[in-house]
Parts: sequence; structure tokens; C-alpha cells
Amino acid sequence: MPSNAPNEPAHVEPPARPAKVMDSPEDGRLIWSILYGLNTVVPALLATIVVGSLGWLGVSLAILLLVRLGLRILVRHPEMIWPAVVGAVLVGLSQFCPILQIFAGGYAIGLTKWLLSLVVSSDQQSKLGIMGGFLATTFTGLELLTISIVLGRLPRGLLRLLGRIKSWRAETLGLRA
Repeated sequence: MPSNAPNEPAHVEPPARPAKVMDSPEDGRLIWSILYGLNTVVPALLATIVVGSLGWLGVSLAILLLVRLGLRILVRHPEMIWPAVVGAVLVGLSQFCPILQIFAGGYAIGLTKWLLSLVVSSDQQSKLGIMGGFLATTFTGLELLTISIVLGRLPRGLLRLLGRIKSWRAETLGLRA
């Protein structure tokens, strides 16, 4: 119901809200993409040990595929942006002591060599070619992305668990009315 008071403005602008780090889903996806790129440094350095010269084509294709897959998931599930960014930061920090990357890569290389042995004769080269580089990078990337999402979801899950424990304790002790 409109007011007829003479001193009242016809339209009041809502106060401006402060800008957040990730004000839009596009910002979150951009931040994740940058972190993804930074998180490929140590795995790429480790790949130099097992990938031949043509294998880098497979590695590059897999990296592009994984970033595209990650962005597609974040477009379809914007609620995953924050966990993906938090997890990417945590996985990125783990590169200073790359045990996670070494184990993920080692497992992926073992799986790749086993899969290739089913198709290729046993006298294969010691270095991975295009298909081997692609498979090993895809497996490693999927492992690290999965770990990243799990790590990114942990803070929220732990806070929920603590809230439930606190609520349960309050009910048990009769502190709630």
C-alpha cells in the first residue's frame, strides 16, 4: 500500500553490500582454473621421469580435458565451487612435500602400464607415449581432483558434526528447554 506522506522518498535503494572474494560463480570458476594450473606444476615435473617426447602430447590433452571437465561440473553444480577452491588450495599446499602427488602418480602409472600391457606387446618402451601419457595424466588428475573435493568438503562437514555433537550434548544434559 503506497504511502502519501510528503517527506517519504518514492523509492529507497538498498544499501550496497560489500564485495566478496567470490562474488559470482564465474569468479569461483576463474579462481579454480588458476589454482588447477598451479597444481599441475609438481605432477608435470614428476611426469618428466616416465613420459617420452611424444607422451607430452597425451599429457597436454589430458590436462585440457580435466580442466574442461572440472569447469563443466562447476557450471552444473555451483554449490561445489567453494569446496573445489578450498580443496585446490589444500592440494596445492601439499606440493611443498609432494607425497600425495607421488602416490597418486605412481598408482596411475602402474594402472596405465597394466592397461597398456593388455593391448601392446610386452617389449614396450620404458617411457610412456601419447596414449600412456594421456591415461596416466587422466588417472592422476582424477585422483587429485577427487581428493581435492573431499578435502574441500571437510571443513563444512566437521562444522556440521561439531554442531550436532553440541546439540546432542545440550539435549542429553537437559540444557535445552
